[in-house]
Amino acid sequence: MKSLAGTMLLELAPAQVPEVAKALPGWRYAAERKTTRVPERKPLERSKSRGALAAAAKG
Repeated sequence: MKSLAGTMLLELAPAQVPEVAKALPGWRYAAERKTTRVPERKPLERSKSRGALAAAAKG
């Protein structure tokens, strides 16, 4: 929770909004939804090629 000059930023689950709204009578609020997609992790191809290059350099 952050508060600055009459502004409060809360990070809540959607189910918690009515409870918080009751606890803060007279306050106006706006819901914001931010989502970020996290890409799937894939093995690095270059790690394989580095191993191949190291093996070729030894042989």
